[in-house]
Amino acid sequence: MNSKDKKKMNAEIAEAAMGEMERAEYFVLENWKKFLAVALVVIVAAALFVHFRAAAKRSEIKAADAFGRAATVETLQKAIAEYPSSSGVVAAKIKLARLYASQKDYAKAAAQFQSILAGEVPSDLAGAVRMENCYMIEMEGKLPEAAAAFGKLAGNLTLSPERRTEAAFAAGRLYASLGELEKARGFLAQMRESARSGDISYHWNMQGIYLESELATAKK
Repeated sequence: MNSKDKKKMNAEIAEAAMGEMERAEYFVLENWKKFLAVALVVIVAAALFVHFRAAAKRSEIKAADAFGRAATVETLQKAIAEYPSSSGVVAAKIKLARLYASQKDYAKAAAQFQSILAGEVPSDLAGAVRMENCYMIEMEGKLPEAAAAFGKLAGNLTLSPERRTEAAFAAGRLYASLGELEKARGFLAQMRESARSGDISYHWNMQGIYLESELATAKK
């Protein structure tokens, strides 16, 4: 390619580049309002996100303070009603059930635990709530119902081995008190199997040995 052709090609390239730049500038000038609107939407959305996030944190702090300060059934009920969506509301409802129990109002305590279980319960609290619900049923004097409830938990594989063993012991203890010795022995066997596998603590192992000795002297 000779010098003249090169100059001609360079000129065409430059002209084409200028054309692209002019079209780009024209596009920006024609659509600047749209670009500004989009930018404003993004900025406002980001600001709202920060605002709501900060507000949510403040609300959680207020809820935690209200739940912690509440020392009576009435104040705790008020706090729960005020912050029903707080991440700590389940723990607050458990606290309310325990307040009922401390007042020996076992029926309300059991109803409260059952209400909790009817909703979404964090996995780290679910086992304790189920167990306490069974104990409240027992404290109401409903021994057959409590024994059946504990027995159901003893076979619930979503619970830890320790929880299942505690439930098996409670079911066995209650069935023994009701004179249903075969059922009691069945739950005792379940406990002893857990002891052999090393899944339960010394405490529950000793409880199992005690129950076993009691059943051994009972009439078959």
